[in-house]
Amino acid sequence: MSVDLERDRLAIEMHYNMPEEFFKLFLDKRMSYTCNYFTSEEESLDQASENKLHLICKKLDLKPGDRVLDIGCGWGNFLFYAVEKYDVQATGITLSSAQAQYIAEETEKRGLNGRVKAEIIHALEMPFAEGTFDKIVTIGAIEHILDLPKLFQDCRSILTPEGLMLVHGMSKPWKIYVDERNSPPDDESNFLSEYIFPVGELIPLHEIVAALEKNSFEVIDVENITDHYTLTLSSWLENLQKHEDEVLQTGLIPAEKLRAQILFLAGCVEYFQTNHNFTYQILVRPFDAYKERTALPLTRERLMFR
Repeated sequence: MSVDLERDRLAIEMHYNMPEEFFKLFLDKRMSYTCNYFTSEEESLDQASENKLHLICKKLDLKPGDRVLDIGCGWGNFLFYAVEKYDVQATGITLSSAQAQYIAEETEKRGLNGRVKAEIIHALEMPFAEGTFDKIVTIGAIEHILDLPKLFQDCRSILTPEGLMLVHGMSKPWKIYVDERNSPPDDESNFLSEYIFPVGELIPLHEIVAALEKNSFEVIDVENITDHYTLTLSSWLENLQKHEDEVLQTGLIPAEKLRAQILFLAGCVEYFQTNHNFTYQILVRPFDAYKERTALPLTRERLMFR
């Protein structure tokens, strides 16, 4: 599958290059635009964001000096958390110039020059040398990467043999995936492609796992975090609706874009509540067939939130 860099860049910028002030109105203080992790339904969005970052770093077994890559790094919330909490070297890639600029400015403000960087690079055109990274994470980006086998093939190359990778993303239940494939585009899919994300596709979990296994990754753990996304989206929707009049009065974004975002968030809540979408965290490591195995920890303690 060939990479259409310009198409994908325009698709990402269409959604993410709205003013950062707009996203700050409904996201948590770390600007996490992916599923957060709640320990109770009453927990705040900000705390759930901290929980998510803590859990991912724990699963990746981050250690000081680790070289970490975040594919689809958003506004850098994982990059900054990992560097400040675990003393790693963090690189993020994105197609959004607004996000790259935001991360550069925040890096300067926080005095993290040389430890955090964000580059505008397509996930299917990563230029990194073999064994460049000790850990790789992608959080909420696989939905927009149309060739996962190619992505995971590249990740297998640039990850050290002892490394770990965590894939956090959405999937589509098999039955709904097949039903949608066998039906013409409906109003909902047309709305998403026209107003929200022109490039993207949700596929069943087994296809994501197959793409990993075919590129010599061993699946260590799969955690279903679907209900956490329902809570996250509900919080975003509530926050944005609280600020609806403010956005319209200030003209922060066009009224049409605001209505589209509210409709998008409301639709996502419904989709998760009606089993249209699932969300998983998949932890994997490279392996070589027929070679001596490195044992894994005998318990799941490192993979659990507490």
